[in-house]
Amino acid sequence: MGFDGYITDKWRDTRDEVNEELWAVQKKDAVSLLWCDGIRIAGYCISIGVVLWLVIRGDVTLGVFGGAITAFLSLQGSMRNFLSDLGRITEHLAHAADYYSFLDMPDEPDGENEYDGLYESIRLENISFKYPNSENYALKPLNLTIRKGEIVAILGENGSGKTTLSKVLLGLYPSENGTVLYDDTPVEIFTKDSFYSSVSAIAQDFISYNLTLGENVTISDISRLNDEAGIKSALADAGVDGNISLDDTMGREFGGKELSGGQWQKLAIARGLFKNSELIVLDEPTSALDPLIETEILSKFIEAAKGKTALIISHRVGLCKLVDRIIVMRNGEVVEDGTHNTLLAADGEYAKLYEAQAKWYK
Repeated sequence: MGFDGYITDKWRDTRDEVNEELWAVQKKDAVSLLWCDGIRIAGYCISIGVVLWLVIRGDVTLGVFGGAITAFLSLQGSMRNFLSDLGRITEHLAHAADYYSFLDMPDEPDGENEYDGLYESIRLENISFKYPNSENYALKPLNLTIRKGEIVAILGENGSGKTTLSKVLLGLYPSENGTVLYDDTPVEIFTKDSFYSSVSAIAQDFISYNLTLGENVTISDISRLNDEAGIKSALADAGVDGNISLDDTMGREFGGKELSGGQWQKLAIARGLFKNSELIVLDEPTSALDPLIETEILSKFIEAAKGKTALIISHRVGLCKLVDRIIVMRNGEVVEDGTHNTLLAADGEYAKLYEAQAKWYK
């Protein structure tokens, strides 16, 4: 597209900058070694001169002179290694400083209470959050309640705070202020093993495992590796091609079948559905799919998720007629909350999104 010259120039500039820095360091090392070698050679010459003078005076024999030369050479080699190691002390200290800084970092906290399930609701009370080195809040103080068994769509444009909200809700990110309560218990006091065993989360940047089709699904609950009926049910609910054998290896890295981005996304959804979790979060898992196919898959997902608490994060509105509730976010805040019909009647942010995308679903 005509920008190859620009990219090449950028690469050359970066290469030259790196080479100049390397040359400056190497030049400094070379000068230091030159001084060390000069001192070493001078000391060697002086030592030989002194022993030769002693031989001429008859104080030592030629045999002692030869032994002294060998000893001087050994000493010179040892001194050279010593001075080289001495010069690298600052480098080693820098590595040691990084190592001990890492060891001094606090462990990620783990709770003490076992999570025994959700009974009534998840409540976010005055939650706010901002990323390190950022002055802007990704989540501004917000309050939100999600009732058990609700299927909720969280909508908003890119950067509105949808994904951050889901990670704070799951305890993956600690909120700067406020509390996330499961019933009346803060999420941070649950042990991670007990809590996450009851949660499925399917992210947009999911992992594609070069394992068999069956293993790709059951890796979310490896204890059910041989549950063939459950695997096929999850695959069907996610819209995965039923002609692929459960024993087929996925991905070309080990000679298996290569899938498209959309097919991998379907497989990730199947993985989340397979796990017997009471809370399931989908973070734009169908972004690579056509809007109509996305709506079809999410319709199956909503049907399969009946009885569970489910959050579907998206910037598309195709599924919104099927969910129990819609939450609309903008700039880290909840700006609307309601059902499809009530939000359309309100003629606010959701209505604008719906009108802008309605043509995709006709």
